[in-house]
Formats: sequence, C-alpha cells, structure tokens
Amino acid sequence: MAATKHTMKMPELLVFAKMFVVGLVAAEVCRTTYYLGTAFVPAIADFPLWAKAIPVLIGLAVCVVRAFGHDVEAWCRTK
Repeated sequence: MAATKHTMKMPELLVFAKMFVVGLVAAEVCRTTYYLGTAFVPAIADFPLWAKAIPVLIGLAVCVVRAFGHDVEAWCRTK
C-alpha cells in the first residue's frame, strides 16, 4: 500500500497580490500625507517658533510616556 504525499499549494500569486495591494495603500497614504503637508506648511509659515515646537514636543512626550508605560526599557535591556 503506497502512501500518498500531500503537497501544499503554492500561494505565490496570492502573496504577491497581497503585497502589491499593501504597497499601493502605503503609497496612497504617503501621497495624501505629502499633499496635506504641502498645503499646511504655508499656512503656518508665519507662526512663531514656540507655537510650532510645542505640538512637536507634546507628541514626543506622549510617545516616550507610552513607551515607558509598555515597559520598553526592560525589553531594551534584554536585547
């Protein structure tokens, strides 16, 4: 009695199609962000430096607090 081998189907086309769609979505997100940025920068060109820097520093502080809240420091020590 001969045992039959079960072979996996090659999902190459599906994998390539999925990565193509993910790449297209990422490209559209980057393009939209670029267009919004080019429209927004001239609008805030006359703002003082402190008014531009405060939102950036707040965003950075949120990222740092969130990182330490998720115990990233301990994760970094293990690497």
